[in-house]
Amino acid sequence: MGATARVRPALIISLLLAGGLLAGCGVTTTPVEEPGFTTPGAFLDQHADQVAGVAFAELADGQMQTPLYYGFSNIATGLKVDDETVFEWGSISKLVVWVSVMQLVEQGKLSLDADIAAYLPADFKWDKPTKPVTLTNLMNHTGGWADSVWYLFETDPTTLPDLRTALERAHPKALFEPGTTLAYSNYGATLAGYIVERVSGVPYWQYARDHVYLPAGMTDTTVEPTQADRPDIKQRRDSESGYDTARKEIGNQRAYDGMYPCGATIGTLTDLARFAAGLMPPAGDPGPYFSSRATLDRLFTPTFNMPDGTPAIAHGFFSSFRGSNLYWWHNGSTTAYSSMLMIDRETRRGVVVLTNTAHETVATSGLTLWCSRDGGQVSLLSTTGQFNRMSTPAYWIQLGLLALVFVSTLVSAVTLIASGLRKLIRHPAPMALRRWRNAASGVLVLFGANAAIMSARLLAPAADLVWTHYLPHFIIDAAIPFATIGYAYAVIRTIRMSESTWREKVLATGAGLGLLLGSAAVIVLNLWR
Repeated sequence: MGATARVRPALIISLLLAGGLLAGCGVTTTPVEEPGFTTPGAFLDQHADQVAGVAFAELADGQMQTPLYYGFSNIATGLKVDDETVFEWGSISKLVVWVSVMQLVEQGKLSLDADIAAYLPADFKWDKPTKPVTLTNLMNHTGGWADSVWYLFETDPTTLPDLRTALERAHPKALFEPGTTLAYSNYGATLAGYIVERVSGVPYWQYARDHVYLPAGMTDTTVEPTQADRPDIKQRRDSESGYDTARKEIGNQRAYDGMYPCGATIGTLTDLARFAAGLMPPAGDPGPYFSSRATLDRLFTPTFNMPDGTPAIAHGFFSSFRGSNLYWWHNGSTTAYSSMLMIDRETRRGVVVLTNTAHETVATSGLTLWCSRDGGQVSLLSTTGQFNRMSTPAYWIQLGLLALVFVSTLVSAVTLIASGLRKLIRHPAPMALRRWRNAASGVLVLFGANAAIMSARLLAPAADLVWTHYLPHFIIDAAIPFATIGYAYAVIRTIRMSESTWREKVLATGAGLGLLLGSAAVIVLNLWR
């Protein structure tokens, strides 16, 4: 009993962490096909209990087609969504930051590869990484900082700090070497917006208005955090409301973003469509944002690729393949609104979706992918399964390692239980029975938990979000060698203490070593990629 009690913590830690390690390996799944629908309106009718209001438009040949306005911008007052309804764009606002940065790069005022410290005040308060951070790092979300949404919002617009003060209050810690780790960063995008403000000599919101919105004909949009420059937009937003996915009104939803470049844009569907159209003008045309077509094309040149070479990010724009078509996209989410923009620059097709429903995925995913429809059939890709890499060697290597760890834990669990049962039969006693039952139950529970974690990682892409965002790889990589060594020791020690056959000893020892080697191989693979 004493020996079993000592080894149980090692079993617990190693079994759970073995599953956790594989949860971060990057195994992807195939897209899931859902039944098709004949029109976007019909699709929203099917999900009317999950969305309050939606504004949707498809773009063809770079032009907005007939928009769809659906539901209510304020259910209580009966105010319907229409072409005057304004929505919070959330993180789609970051795309305006990246366009602004590229404009200043085109003018020779910024360099994507220079240390951003050169553009900041000498006394600027920030956790400066040990190596230089570039604007490309900010665009790729590889600046190296931890991030949070809690420092973004203020409830009183009269106490909203200026942009520099908001950044210095946020002051997140630098955790990673710049350029090495993709960690989505509101802080990094806001820092880029502040650099635009510093270099241009005007407040960022004014720069965005004069150099992005107005050139594209966007006359019903503002990113000024309190909408002080557009009282008409403020009045419209105040008359509207936001809801959860059960269509219940969200309380205290009117928040003001001190770090506003990363997510404070408010505007209409028409303006969002105009912004998207400006990113895909006819061949040779630089569009409304740049003087040279080369700058626009550079904006969509990949700057961050997946391990298999698939483009993932181009200067802040995310990518996704649908068949042979490459789409560039970004979504957004605020306290009470959700949004999506996606374009195909080759065919000049795209889609924009705005909703007053928080954390909404039905309309923003389903309607977005309507633009790549085939006979009315829509494939809803998971958030983390956008790249189907089942044909790549890396996928099968990871799958093989998953199988190795799974089989190792299974053999170990069965052998431990069988060995204990054999000893119990030969030396029966009430106390021994109770100890064996507790030990066997613990082993089965731990094995079941490990199997569930690995199965979820392999079959449910949503698990990848949890592991990626809440259990960083470096934590697992640091803990797993010690845990697996403890597990292997526990197996060997337990078998030595029991009356086992030589086959059971070989199986248990091999399983422990298999778990150790499999986990070590996964660590190497993670570090390599």
